[in-house]
Amino acid sequence: MKKKIFAIFLALRSLTLFVRCSKKAPEKGIFLKVNGDGVYRISIGTDSFESNIINADSSVIKKGEQIELVADTSEILKDSAKTEYAVSVYDTNDDLICKKYFVLTKDDALVIHELNGDELSGGKESDKNGELTVNCVFLDDSEKSEAVLSKAVILNENNEDYSQCVCVNISQKVKTFEYYSLVCDVEDNGDIKVIEKTLLAAAKKVPQMKNVVFYGELGETLPTKGFSFTTADGNTHNYYVMLSGKDGSAVLTEYK
Repeated sequence: MKKKIFAIFLALRSLTLFVRCSKKAPEKGIFLKVNGDGVYRISIGTDSFESNIINADSSVIKKGEQIELVADTSEILKDSAKTEYAVSVYDTNDDLICKKYFVLTKDDALVIHELNGDELSGGKESDKNGELTVNCVFLDDSEKSEAVLSKAVILNENNEDYSQCVCVNISQKVKTFEYYSLVCDVEDNGDIKVIEKTLLAAAKKVPQMKNVVFYGELGETLPTKGFSFTTADGNTHNYYVMLSGKDGSAVLTEYK
């Protein structure tokens, strides 16, 4: 009987020791749940902190996996009541899938962001997401261009003899993207005026950081091709693209 009681005592004692030695979960942290495919590297950073999470065995991060970006946010916030941080997600080619800015405050508990396809959600978005940048480049027959094309929104086929492959990247999600043929003239003050535009192709929605590609013959003296898009705030932006007379690169100009 004494042996049995002693055995129970030892069992309870070992259970107590196990509980005491167990690591307490952090009260505040940042996680990313990967619901999309093809994620390889995740970066999180502020002005004073940066961390990269790279899959150790050189394979993609599994769909449905939850990644710990920051174990305890108190270290990031120790000198301020709130801070802005950016989460960037890259694929196996180390190309950026998406990037988004968020605000972290001392009142926040565990924050879990989710990657759904090409878009990040969750947490309180920063005002930095309102900044609009538009970039334009020409794609060629290189492997790097082929990799971009494989993931881009393609608006039309290459059906012109001397067409350029134009790749546009917009920093925000776009409700509509329209590609036009333009008729332009030069005003007395030297400014280029768009007189007429004809719709050639369109996309109803373009995710944030997604490339849009269209083909067409471009003007060097006057623009012959352009595009417009509408952002989430309802504003429409118009651009025309031309060949640079100096180096043959893409020249992008916004017009009203």
